[in-house]
Amino acid sequence: MDYYISPQGNDSTGDGSLAKPWKTTNKALNKTAAGDRVIIRQGTYRGGAGWFPGNATAAAPISIEAYPGEKVTLSALAELTGWEPFDLTNGKAIYRAPMPFTRCDQTKPSEIAGVDFLAWNNKALREAQWPAPAPDEYPLSCQKWSAPDSGQWTTDPTLSEVTGQIEDADLLAFPSGSLVGSYITILPGARWTLVSGKVTAHEGKTITFVVKNSMNGSYYKPDSRSLYFLFGKQLFLTYPGSWWRDAAANFVYVWLPDNSHPKDAVVEALKDNHIIDCYGRSYYRFKNLSFVGAAVNTSQASNMIFEGCEFRWFAHRIYIPNTWFWFKAGVYASKDGYVIKDCDFKDAMGPAIRAEGQNGLVVENCTAINTIELEISGTNSKFVQNTVWKSPGGCFKLSGNISGSEIKYNDLGYSGLMFTDGGICLIAKKTVGGGTQIFENFLHDGSAPADGTKEFYGSSGFYFEPDISNMVFRHNIVCRTTSPSVSLVANFDGKTIQNVCFYNNTFDSEAGIYWVPNSAGAKFPGCKFVNNYTPKRGNNTQFHPDIEYSRNAFKAAPSDGLPSNNLLIANLGFNPDYSLPSGSPLIKAGVAIAGVTTTGEQPDIGAWEGGFPIVGALLRQKDLSQIKATGVAAGSNAKISLSNLPTGRNKGENFSVRIGTSQESTDLNNVPFNSTLGSEIFAKVATGEWVKIGTM
Repeated sequence: MDYYISPQGNDSTGDGSLAKPWKTTNKALNKTAAGDRVIIRQGTYRGGAGWFPGNATAAAPISIEAYPGEKVTLSALAELTGWEPFDLTNGKAIYRAPMPFTRCDQTKPSEIAGVDFLAWNNKALREAQWPAPAPDEYPLSCQKWSAPDSGQWTTDPTLSEVTGQIEDADLLAFPSGSLVGSYITILPGARWTLVSGKVTAHEGKTITFVVKNSMNGSYYKPDSRSLYFLFGKQLFLTYPGSWWRDAAANFVYVWLPDNSHPKDAVVEALKDNHIIDCYGRSYYRFKNLSFVGAAVNTSQASNMIFEGCEFRWFAHRIYIPNTWFWFKAGVYASKDGYVIKDCDFKDAMGPAIRAEGQNGLVVENCTAINTIELEISGTNSKFVQNTVWKSPGGCFKLSGNISGSEIKYNDLGYSGLMFTDGGICLIAKKTVGGGTQIFENFLHDGSAPADGTKEFYGSSGFYFEPDISNMVFRHNIVCRTTSPSVSLVANFDGKTIQNVCFYNNTFDSEAGIYWVPNSAGAKFPGCKFVNNYTPKRGNNTQFHPDIEYSRNAFKAAPSDGLPSNNLLIANLGFNPDYSLPSGSPLIKAGVAIAGVTTTGEQPDIGAWEGGFPIVGALLRQKDLSQIKATGVAAGSNAKISLSNLPTGRNKGENFSVRIGTSQESTDLNNVPFNSTLGSEIFAKVATGEWVKIGTM
């Protein structure tokens, strides 16, 4: 049975048909049974749908989808009304309105403050803080945070509640005592993690604050290396694009970015924790839906499919209750059988996907932009053709038992925007590979600062914690990282990294590879490093006797020399795409590896063995409506240029164009052109319909 809902529908008089649709998702979802579809017409639907009774099966799933070709937004945000002027003096434009609801909860340590969220005309507003944040950066950037002159823990840092103190001359701008009762979020010490607390004293340039679970060690000390900001008081409402909520009076105060009156715009606040509740359900399919502010509660749910969906602002907080807080995910997969395909995740203080020990997870052709790292655990999973960019720490984390999994053709980059430890891809301690293959991925632009004297460890490409086993890394490219392309950190006596093999990779960071020195007692049984290129070995690294090194090319010689059967090539150059130029000494200089070498010939050294795949997410048919094309004729052919592509997506091999009714082409530099056949430019993806995207 198909049920329809529409903004023009009616829950009382409608019957759920296309002609007489219902108005709300709640009405439709409470009618569904196995095999039913809920089809949603174009519009924005606000308010969370409660848990609903429909039971689906593998043979008869329940589908919730957008009407073909229409934009459907399911929002956890409620529109605020009743705006009135509050302070229009001295260039200010502050207005206020009732806001009787809040996501903050003083009875819950994790939600004391900093979890409310406001948006204006589809743009995020920032809760008022000091210093003022960088404009148009969301969810969290430390670019404009303040650096204290000094700091310390004033009580035992191993306790569950710890008092800290910082001195910062910039705080003299506030009258003594005025900051008491505000909140602080701080990247302490070496900036490995975040923690928040409440300011309990303020005198001159000194504030005292209390946090939960500070953790011990010099790298967590609130010293001059730290960065921090303050929030939670009206006195921080000093700049456009900010807001503050008066919890006692249930009013919110807003200063919009363009100084306008909020009554002339759409100003919304986060109200609901989730949009659809699928707790404990199975076999549901969500297709072509846009989730805003929250998403679907999939706790204890299995065999869920998300296809062509968009997730935005699904997690938000600036108050971090302890150093390793569990952030809300766009999709949380705690059981088997999740398929997440052709989806976009963006702008959230949480991971796009968090998977815990499930089997058979598939994540394919998705983007995750400006979110926290994806967290993947579980067997027989596939993570294929995805783009993950712009994360506070790393882009991708593997943990637990990932046996039999495949991770390929992914574009992972622009990470390390906040934290100074780890890697673009982190393989967490005690990860069991079970033969997992990680191959033909592009890892790049890890930007965390590195300073060996101050515990700023930077961004590696692949970062390995101790007790990891049985996985193969082959034909990957790693470049432009602030720490080595590969860091094997089994830095505790008796700890191991075993049967981890690196074949035919190009590690082009300044220090390509780092192993813990022998003196640390680390062990690497069964590990291999074969046919790889790297500029040099990391500082203090020795060639470990457990690791097999064969036919690797180094640009710089280590002081203790190279193991036999390895190459030193000081003046090696790559083409811009990391292919090998004609005559390169790396061509056919490797050694054949069973199951890795694809031809009967001696392989090249490095990742470019017969070509490198298109990495990252590819265009979908529905993306064509936003793409713009222009063409320049050259005789019987034309060259087509594309613009306005969705962030993180490439055209791929299934993208084709034509001009008028001419023959289609996948080569944009040689598109058949005859003006008598028309000058409009059309495109399609795979076998989709032709869509006009420009004119010659």
